[in-house]
Amino acid sequence: MPVESITAEQAPEYFGWLANLAQIDLAASSALTRQQLGWNFTGPDLLTDLRNMDYSGLGSAE
Repeated sequence: MPVESITAEQAPEYFGWLANLAQIDLAASSALTRQQLGWNFTGPDLLTDLRNMDYSGLGSAE
């Protein structure tokens, strides 16, 4: 997939109504979930999980 850099001024034209949301720097953390629900991470991290996923059956019409 080609990637192209755009300026903040070009964002509204490219993203439409999502432009303001696309420009926000939102950090994510599971700390609150772990604290409130007692949840602890036990599986592979996201990137490892995605790297190991078997994509061979996706998109095939059966």
